[in-house]
Amino acid sequence: MARWLAIVVAVVPHVHGMGTRSMAALTRDAESKERPVMKVVRILQDMQVELQKELEEDTKVHAQLACWCKTNSAEKEAAISSGNELVEKIDGEYNTNFAEMQELETSVGSDRTSLESNENSESSEVALRQKEAKEAAAHDADLVEAITSCKAAIVVLKEHHALGLDQLKTMAHLLQKARVTELVQRSKTITGEKLSLLKSMLQVGQARPASSSSFLSLADTPFATGYASQSGEILGVLEALLEQLQNDLAKSQKDEAAAQTSFDDLKAIRDSQQAETRKKNTENEIRLAHLRETNVQLEEEKKAAQDQLAMDTKFLQSLKTRCSETDEEFDRRVADRQAELKAVIDAIGILNSDTSFDTFDKTVST
Repeated sequence: MARWLAIVVAVVPHVHGMGTRSMAALTRDAESKERPVMKVVRILQDMQVELQKELEEDTKVHAQLACWCKTNSAEKEAAISSGNELVEKIDGEYNTNFAEMQELETSVGSDRTSLESNENSESSEVALRQKEAKEAAAHDADLVEAITSCKAAIVVLKEHHALGLDQLKTMAHLLQKARVTELVQRSKTITGEKLSLLKSMLQVGQARPASSSSFLSLADTPFATGYASQSGEILGVLEALLEQLQNDLAKSQKDEAAAQTSFDDLKAIRDSQQAETRKKNTENEIRLAHLRETNVQLEEEKKAAQDQLAMDTKFLQSLKTRCSETDEEFDRRVADRQAELKAVIDAIGILNSDTSFDTFDKTVST
């Protein structure tokens, strides 16, 4: 609008001030056969060309700016879309890892409890097995001692059909020391009269005479007085006892070997299961540590993505605001230029009309 006013100011003196021009100036114009108003027209025409050129240049610059705004807006919108997708992807991976971590933590805790419980149970079972083995070894030792004593007694009885009281007492004492009575009662293989006869013989070994006179009284015991007639029966009892003790020893050793084998087999299975559980637990702990580290990295990546999103969003908003303001300013400039062009064109039309020429010619001629 300011340029339009300037044009009006420039044109008005030429249109309305011609009557005040000097005769010398008009004479020079006439001599050159050119109407004075044409100078004004050419000035306005040059101004029109300049205004049109400025408008075209302004339009070209604005088109480039609009292209820049469109390109950058599209790029930032694409970046924001990609950023949102990245954040969503990170959240999905994070949540998946977190769910797996919870499962692994539960599994690791359960496996640790199981391992600890099994180790405690194994320790108790090992202690029990050692105790049983020790008891079995002690029992076998008793059986070996009893077998040895029985064999010695049988040898004595076979070699000497008539034993003296001292020999009888020594043999009975050996059998008593070997806990033969206890072993016989435990096996329950010798019963009735045979058991009574064996007990009577062993009672001789328990006797502890205080003097030689009292020692002689042992000869009056029922077993001592009837030994000669019972020696063959005693031999049979001892041989049966020896066989039973040997069978008991074989069975005890076989049972102990079977118990140890069963324990070893069970322990091997349990150890294998424990090793497998430890291996799985170690793998789960490694996986759990990896997931924790991964989620820490994902949190950092998410923060970086969100920060970039915030910057891109802020830039896009600022860009749209600036581009919108630029469009408004351009629209105003175009409107002003077009108004200026219209004013110049209108002025040229007025000045370049026949009426204007007649008016100027009359003014010059007067």
